[in-house]
Amino acid sequence: MALAIGKDIDELVAHCNDLQIADKNALKTLYKNYDTNNGSVTTDDLLPLDAKKNIILRQYESKFQKKQCLRYIRDELLDKAKITKCPCCGINEPSQLDHFMDKSTYGQLACCRLNLVPLCGCCNLKKHDQTYINYVHAYYDRYPDVDFLITKVTVKNNHIGFVMTIDKSVITDTNLARRTEHQFSVISDGNRFQKAGINYLCDFIHGLRCRTNRSLRTMIKRELDYDMKAYGRNHWKTSIIRGLLNCLAFDMNVVNEMKKSKVVRMENGIGA
Repeated sequence: MALAIGKDIDELVAHCNDLQIADKNALKTLYKNYDTNNGSVTTDDLLPLDAKKNIILRQYESKFQKKQCLRYIRDELLDKAKITKCPCCGINEPSQLDHFMDKSTYGQLACCRLNLVPLCGCCNLKKHDQTYINYVHAYYDRYPDVDFLITKVTVKNNHIGFVMTIDKSVITDTNLARRTEHQFSVISDGNRFQKAGINYLCDFIHGLRCRTNRSLRTMIKRELDYDMKAYGRNHWKTSIIRGLLNCLAFDMNVVNEMKKSKVVRMENGIGA
């Protein structure tokens, strides 16, 4: 990463007449402080480049475009071979770069790849220029190995319902817990997880090939093991299957009725 950052700064300064050698050194210090502080900087860190803030911002707006000198940064960060799903929602493909510390306020970081997070258009639109202190940094924040995205699955009249909530009590870092809950409430707006969950459960239920409740539980456990390995324990798919496993009312009678109707009807939605 250090080599990439060094190249980025060299390219930025070399292709901008308004940036000098002194600015290059200031950028290196700023990026280093951002990395050392796990994705943020102070006003004092920004001050040496305050006069160049708008100049750097303009470089992002012009030089990150197709066939321009800094386009390679965008292409590397949005490389589908390295990242296939938005780290914010895990639903859509990333297609845009979000400035974690927004570029309008922190223009000095406009071209810093450490501050550029690949998101899907929906998550980027929802976050927009909201303050970074309410969001989780995909590169720096780390969670304890616990289940904090909780899905409660219910069955009523052979219809599945589920509610997702964040269990802040298991996240030992209270600031991270607060930011996680806030981010989840923003990106889940419009029942995004409910809609994705419906499609996921439709495919899972209609793909089941079992006849007994015992074999059904085995299939659910297998799916949970797969999702844990493929997505992690707090991905929405993993959480839904974990909730399904904990719902004793979900049995073969429910599965058979749902297969007959060819529709998985959902009740409830996303919890607060």
